Amino acid sequence: MKTEDQVRTQAERILGFNEVEKGVQQDVGQITSFNQLGFKGILDKPDGWYLPSQSKPAIIAEFKDEKFSLDNQKFVDELLKNVKIVETKYSQTIGKCWKTNVQTTISISRNIRKVDN
Repeated sequence: MKTEDQVRTQAERILGFNEVEKGVQQDVGQITSFNQLGFKGILDKPDGWYLPSQSKPAIIAEFKDEKFSLDNQKFVDELLKNVKIVETKYSQTIGKCWKTNVQTTISISRNIRKVDN
């Protein structure tokens, strides 16, 4: 079984969050706060983020240890909380809850939420 750190590292490569793109903030970790990403006063720390220009969709990710189920309401609530933070600056935000090759995507567009497994 992979740990959350191993899952995060794998997802970073798959999602391309380790790449450098002009005008995009993207990375994974649990050290960077939303405040450091430009969301003033928000100390919560996302597991992964892709923040391009505000005219494009943002992506926020939660990574979980393989032993956990992604449909755990606690994980969904954490992801939705982080998506709502990003919605304060982005009109379209995609939330991903990820463990190895299994992911749940919560797509947000004009406050319409759709969960795909």
